[in-house]
Amino acid sequence: MHIEAGIHEALTRLLRQRTTIVIAHRISTIALASRVILLDEGRVVATGTHEELLATSPLYVSLAQTKPEKP
Repeated sequence: MHIEAGIHEALTRLLRQRTTIVIAHRISTIALASRVILLDEGRVVATGTHEELLATSPLYVSLAQTKPEKP
């Protein structure tokens, strides 16, 4: 199993019926959240679901399209 898939599986189980704060850079992890808070230079610039932010936040779209660097 790919490590990221294992992390997503564990997060999905842990997120059920509880409030959890996850700080992440990978959009695939962020998309698991029921509510996303987008920060820019320490300020909240947008909130909503992954889908809502894709539809309303150019910054979120830009970040979502950025490919992560390989280690």
